[in-house]
Amino acid sequence: GNAMRYRLAGAPLTWDSLQIANALAEVVKSAKLDALESEHVDIITSAIGMEIKGRGWIEFFQEMNDYIYTAACDRDLCQSVLHILERFYFAAEIQRDVFKISSETFVRALGLLYDNAEPDEQCQTYIAKFLEGFAQKEATNPVVAFVYDLLKAFSEQYKEVFEASNLKPIWDQVSVKYTPRTKYY
Repeated sequence: GNAMRYRLAGAPLTWDSLQIANALAEVVKSAKLDALESEHVDIITSAIGMEIKGRGWIEFFQEMNDYIYTAACDRDLCQSVLHILERFYFAAEIQRDVFKISSETFVRALGLLYDNAEPDEQCQTYIAKFLEGFAQKEATNPVVAFVYDLLKAFSEQYKEVFEASNLKPIWDQVSVKYTPRTKYY
């Protein structure tokens, strides 16, 4: 008959997770998307399953950080995105760079989430728990300094919103624990 034989090869045993992440970033940028979709978040989550280190990951995070933090304000993506952020925050080799890249963007995302006519309380709860977990680390942990700086900036830029938010108790906790003598990141 007309049956043809195909030779199928299995999936590679190893794959370059950074290359996959960069390909996704290129697709998102070239399509001029306003926001990440769940499939994009799933790809990033898979890509960061491996070790995150090196200049390439810093560049990826720099390129995608607006998208990632905006997705943290999306009810359907919030939890997955917070997992992504946690992986980047604790990637020791690139942690300082990630914090520097994140500061302003995270404050803007909090503004988007909290200074809103119809705030998403579910996302607010997830983000508060996320930050509270970091605030409970040892005072010398760089993530505590990051949370301190983040909440300080948010409280200054969105004073009334901040005072009424679920982030205020976290600020009260971290501002007692951490004294900004030394910049840890």
